[in-house]
Amino acid sequence: MSFNALKYVEELEQAGFTDEQAKAQIRILQDVVESELATKRDIRELELRITEQMTAMELTLTKRVGLMIVSTATVLFGGLVAAMKFISPQ
Repeated sequence: MSFNALKYVEELEQAGFTDEQAKAQIRILQDVVESELATKRDIRELELRITEQMTAMELTLTKRVGLMIVSTATVLFGGLVAAMKFISPQ
C-alpha cells in the first residue's frame, strides 16, 4: 500500500486542521495500518505454512491409502486361499 503521509497532513491542514491535529491523525492512521494490514511478507509466510501443512496432509493420506490397499489385498488373498481350499480340499 502506497501512502504519502506528507500529502495527507497537508490536505488535512488545508481542510482546517491544525498542524498538531493533522500529525495526530497521521500517527493514528499509521498505527492502524501497521497493526491491522497484512504485508506481502505476512502473506508469503502464510502461504508457506499452508503449503507445509498440505504436504504433511498429502503424506498422511498417501500412507493411509497405502495401508488400506495392503489391508484389502491381504483380506482378498486370504479369501482366495480359503476359497481354493474349500473348492479343492486336499
